[in-house]
Amino acid sequence: MANIETKLNKFSAFVLEDALKQRDAMVDKFEKEKKQRIDKKEMELLTEAYSGIRTTVESARRENGERVLKVEMDMKKELIIKREHIIDEVFAKVRVKVDEYIKSPEYEKWLIDGISKASGELGEGRKTVYLAEADMAYAAVAQKEFADLEFKKSDDDIIGGFTAFNEDRRVFADYSLSSSLAASRESFLQTSGLGIG
Repeated sequence: MANIETKLNKFSAFVLEDALKQRDAMVDKFEKEKKQRIDKKEMELLTEAYSGIRTTVESARRENGERVLKVEMDMKKELIIKREHIIDEVFAKVRVKVDEYIKSPEYEKWLIDGISKASGELGEGRKTVYLAEADMAYAAVAQKEFADLEFKKSDDDIIGGFTAFNEDRRVFADYSLSSSLAASRESFLQTSGLGIG
């Protein structure tokens, strides 16, 4: 009997040892699975949080960029308005000087010299000179000097000076004060440092 009890004790010890080994293996497996699930869930939560943070940062950056752009655009508009005001003031003063010049004796000489130059530039053919309404008084004097030219009142507001056209050669010359002022305004804009880049 002692022999059976010894065998039973050995068998019980063996079964108990095997059960403990299986339990330890199951606990290890469970712990590993638990750790993997926790790690996976932690990674999902971190990814979600990072994505949310990135979205918030990008949104804040975009909003900030839009605000900066709006401020820049508003400042540019204000600068354009101020620039136009300065240019308008300068050219209002220039226009006063041009009006004074048109009334001076030098203006008639400039007008006749210009007509002579334009007549040469236009070449042979039927040529018409278009004068400002106020300059039609000079047409009779110019007609005596330039018999080959026809003089008419311009339909455009050319301020002073004239435009000329050779109908046969289809050549145009512009000696109008309005186009000179427009060119001067553009040149002033480029050389004055008032350009907006």
